[in-house]
This record gives sequence, C-alpha cells and structure tokens, in this order.
Amino acid sequence: MSDLINTGVTLSLVDHVSLALLVDSHAGTRRRRAEFLQRQLACDIVEVGDGREALAQAIWRHPDVIVTATRLQGISGLHLCRLLHADAETADIPVLFVAADAVDQGLAQSLGAHEILVKPCLPELAQAVSRAVAWSLELRTRSESACRAAEERVARAARLVEQSETYIHRQKN
Repeated sequence: MSDLINTGVTLSLVDHVSLALLVDSHAGTRRRRAEFLQRQLACDIVEVGDGREALAQAIWRHPDVIVTATRLQGISGLHLCRLLHADAETADIPVLFVAADAVDQGLAQSLGAHEILVKPCLPELAQAVSRAVAWSLELRTRSESACRAAEERVARAARLVEQSETYIHRQKN
C-alpha cells in the first residue's frame, strides 16, 4: 500500500483500505471533512450525525479511526469515547476529537482521546488521521501476530497431549 501523507509511515496490512468514521451533527461539516480526507488519504469514510449511530457503526464496522465533535445529539462525543474505551472490542479504536474550546479539550484528553484538534483544523486533520490509522494498523498487525503465535502454542500443546496419551497407553499395555 502507499505511504501515508507527510508521515513516512507505510501501511503493513496487505489490501487494507483504511476506514474513518466521521461524527458531527452538521452535515456540511461532515461532508467537507469527508471530501478532504478522501482526497488526502484515499480512505473509506462513513459519516454519521449523532453519537448513538456512531456507537452502532463503531461496533459494527470497527473503523481504523473515529473523528468526532465533542458536542453531539443523543450521546455526546465525550460519552461516546468513554463507552468505546470501556468495551474490549472497541477500546483500541483511536478517537480524534475536533473541539471548539479548552474545556472540551481537557475532558477529551481525560477520557483517552488519541488526539484533540481545535477548530478550524482541516490541514491538521489529515495528518492526525494518518497517525491514528498507522497506530491502529500497528495494533492490528501485533494482534494478528499474537493470535497466530497463540494458535501455534495451542496446536503444539495438543500434539504434546496426544503424544503423552499415546505414551501412557503404551505403558499400560
């Protein structure tokens, strides 16, 4: 896959198309960010307008990154982050906040935001998403490697158990 914009990071998962979930109650803002990110990063984008839909999409699609406003209808971006980090299946998804003020920044940081951007932030958004996607892909690569290693250990243990059962059976006869 190609290098990510201005980061020097090469994606390591073959044929992986990055997925960004954009969450903002203003459709025009979402659309501008989506178009910008698609031009800059060539990633797939899912847009949603409220926190509940964002939570559902995050669970269903497990995006590489979530870019959210702090203030949303239904579930706020801050509460969304809290819920995602509390669930083992979604805890590793980096959440980038687009905040309007310092109060939102402090809260977002305390809830485990991967990065916090202050409006207006389109140029910085592409670089922040690139960093978050690279981090997310690194976690996936490590996770896949750990799963393969665990599967190999289980298979080895099964072989050893089988060998020991054969040995015990021979000893009895």
